[in-house]
Amino acid sequence: MHNNGVGLFGLLETKLKPGTLLKKDTSIFDGWSVSTNCSWHKGGRIWVMWKPSMFDIQFLSYNAQHIHMLIQSQSDAKRFYRTIIYAHNGLNKRIELWDFLKKFSKECNSPWLWLGDFNTVLSPIERLGAHTSDAEMEHFQYCVSICCIEDMPATGALFSWSNKQAPLDRVYSRLDRAMGNQEWFDQFGDSVAHFHPEGLFDHCPYTIMDRNAEIVGRQSFKYFNMWGTGPTFKTVVSDAWSKHYQGTKMFRIIKKLKALKHILKALNKECFSDIKNNTSIASLSLENIQKALVNNPSDIDLLQQELDLAHDLKDLIIARDSFLI
Repeated sequence: MHNNGVGLFGLLETKLKPGTLLKKDTSIFDGWSVSTNCSWHKGGRIWVMWKPSMFDIQFLSYNAQHIHMLIQSQSDAKRFYRTIIYAHNGLNKRIELWDFLKKFSKECNSPWLWLGDFNTVLSPIERLGAHTSDAEMEHFQYCVSICCIEDMPATGALFSWSNKQAPLDRVYSRLDRAMGNQEWFDQFGDSVAHFHPEGLFDHCPYTIMDRNAEIVGRQSFKYFNMWGTGPTFKTVVSDAWSKHYQGTKMFRIIKKLKALKHILKALNKECFSDIKNNTSIASLSLENIQKALVNNPSDIDLLQQELDLAHDLKDLIIARDSFLI
């Protein structure tokens, strides 16, 4: 979110109630508003999170498979409809979603964007390693045709989902997509969907951005609870906090926190750099392999390397920040 300058996003299949996640680390949600479809599906299949400083949102429709909204940018007052979709796995249950989209298309003459997981493909070439059926695709194809909607230009991975199985059992599908109507392309024609490497997920996260924009993010500071196990942790924290600064109470606290930030970074480098560096190296290696798999999705050696690295990375992450505060 931070590195790509995101101010509005959808999160699918959290299997958590909002309060559960908010209690874990409220700091990452500072300045954000949240809406979910928890009332329409147990656990909440779809979350919408946005910065009110960047977007004004009017929620128009909720159900178990979508959240539909009207959005206005605070910077240029442009308005557009956006539907975040998480379609059911069952063919028959998806028909309700297609019916909603077709109904709204009849009254929509404004830019309209579809984003999410459609749990089906549009054509057989969008699946590798398993067969598709006409029955699976035909309702989606008909809905897209009736709504006059089409895929946004995309970069990155073609297949947005994989079953993460062993090389000979691997299946890829293009389940996630970004689609817009003609009014969307008329007004936001420079937009592109970039599908990032999936990392340890089974789906690729993706961002919508101006193809000409250069997004530069600032690395945020995180506190890791593993630092508390260091032999000098309590001493260096106590020494830093006991220093005196002139000014208001808030100014003094800020000065102490800034001083402590540098001390903790030094502590991390001295005592925990191996875990952190190894995690970063494994994450980058996994990303590079997944990028290579975009062009060679059936490469047995690459698939096995991906499985092995993903296993190692999970262990490193648990060691590094399973107690992240």
